[in-house]
Amino acid sequence: MLKAIEHGKMARWIDDEGQQVSAIAAYRDHEDHLTAAVFSRLSYLPTDLLWRVLSQAADGAQSDSCLSARPRLTQIEFWPRLATDDTRVEPDVQLSFATFELIVEAKRRDERELQTRHQIQNEVLALRNEVGDRRIYCLLVSGRLEESLDDIEGLAGLMTTSWFRLRLAAADARAELSYGLDHHHLHRILSDIDKALALHGVRPKQQISDIERGLEDYLWKQRSLGILWPSLG
Repeated sequence: MLKAIEHGKMARWIDDEGQQVSAIAAYRDHEDHLTAAVFSRLSYLPTDLLWRVLSQAADGAQSDSCLSARPRLTQIEFWPRLATDDTRVEPDVQLSFATFELIVEAKRRDERELQTRHQIQNEVLALRNEVGDRRIYCLLVSGRLEESLDDIEGLAGLMTTSWFRLRLAAADARAELSYGLDHHHLHRILSDIDKALALHGVRPKQQISDIERGLEDYLWKQRSLGILWPSLG
């Protein structure tokens, strides 16, 4: 789907109300599409490279001795259906490593959506029912946190990151790979991660503001030279 969207081969989708919508707009606005595009490709990476990206992007990953051992990924499942005694939950991703389980709860945008303690706690408890005594970690991607997650820290290790930090970490990893050592396939995987994040508009806010200021300066200079009309109204 990523390549079809990127090359304009899916111009229109039909939404839930039967209306045609721009495929790229629909793709960009859906958190699940971004989660699947990024984490499916991360799972294709060899162990050392996967952990290089995650440890650079995620707060809490580098300081944990269990994570710093860089265990092997054995399985990945998207939107697993888990249950506590009271409710059913569906984390975005469950990654099973040789020595522990990692669940991912992703939000689409920073500071606009809330990562709630209630949701995360239920997901951790539901996974505990599935995996018994295995160590559990939870990676929170984007969103904003409630003031306290102390109750969860007693149940699972917590890490936080953002889509932009994942994009930076993947780009740094790609820049350090050598083309001379037959790493072309790894370059392609990391490049796809970058393209998926770019399609979703994941970029630094400072860069956007700089572009806007540069455009304003350019238009002002053009108007001062009489090249553009001073006003269209």
